[in-house]
Amino acid sequence: MSEAKEFIDQASRAIQDGQYQSAADLARQALEADPASADANVVLGIALAQSGQPDAATNAFRAAIALEPTSAKA
Repeated sequence: MSEAKEFIDQASRAIQDGQYQSAADLARQALEADPASADANVVLGIALAQSGQPDAATNAFRAAIALEPTSAKA
């Protein structure tokens, strides 16, 4: 499993546990490991949206769409 994928999985678990700031931090670490990860941007967007940062969440979702415009996740 890639380093980015591990961070994404940890961030997803943090979201499920309601730890949105931790999830956002982990998603950002995933993006440091793989800047072209649409999945990391989606997870970041979810974490930011849940933590009351809609503008930042929108930017993350837009980045995901730009990276994978045909992805159902984005």
